[in-house]
Amino acid sequence: MRKAGIFLIFVLLSPALTPSSFACTDFRVTAKDGTVLITRSLEYAADLNSNLRSSPRGRLFKTESPDAKAGLSWKAKYGYLFLDGMGVDVAIDGMNEAGLSIEALYLPNFAEYQQVPAGSNSHALPYLNFGDWILSNFANIDEVRKALPTVYVYAAKVPSLGDMIFPLHYAIFDSTGKGIVVEYVAGKLHVYDHLGIMTNSPTYDWHLNNLSNYLHLAPVNPPSIVANGITFGSNGQGFGMLGLPGDVSPPPASSASPPWPMWLSP
Repeated sequence: MRKAGIFLIFVLLSPALTPSSFACTDFRVTAKDGTVLITRSLEYAADLNSNLRSSPRGRLFKTESPDAKAGLSWKAKYGYLFLDGMGVDVAIDGMNEAGLSIEALYLPNFAEYQQVPAGSNSHALPYLNFGDWILSNFANIDEVRKALPTVYVYAAKVPSLGDMIFPLHYAIFDSTGKGIVVEYVAGKLHVYDHLGIMTNSPTYDWHLNNLSNYLHLAPVNPPSIVANGITFGSNGQGFGMLGLPGDVSPPPASSASPPWPMWLSP
């Protein structure tokens, strides 16, 4: 029996275990009964000291534009649960009562938010409020897609964080498991259908194109072959994954890497 709804799972890895890692991963898993699991790991190199918070229906949001005038404002249609970060009361990750979820992942060297055109202050949305805007306003991916071009997501500084601008991109899913990836690159909005997994830099289109380099990979061992009456088979488990990049970075290993798993190296 297919179960309605969606579950959001977070896996937090200790900074002590990953002292220089920024390679978070977001992925979708669908169970045999149709239950959708939206999961993510958080391998950030610093403790975000996140708190689990709730935000009610009817909450009023008022933001500020880049020139310190009134920015985008709205009244929440949906309540939601979320995780904040570094003492700032904004939704970094969360899910609303309609089953819509959002996860923010690092996109260093590529993320560049939008500029707000003159006369568009009422459509100006600070990037740290992007998660709140998504979760409080929308029930499904189609609604999100339609609304994204109506706002300008800009890089507002947060004094309590030393005016640091976090380079982020976003995975958004609804209760059916349908998802999109939202990126702001070179000041422009980019939206991609979510393949089911997302990590960090480079941009999502690069990762989609790069998959073509690994069409030979399989989760099972290759079948035996017969040559001149002699049968040749796999000498161990995992031969279907020969060539799979295995380091901790988001992009795959260099093409200069050996074409065998490192544990098989002589």
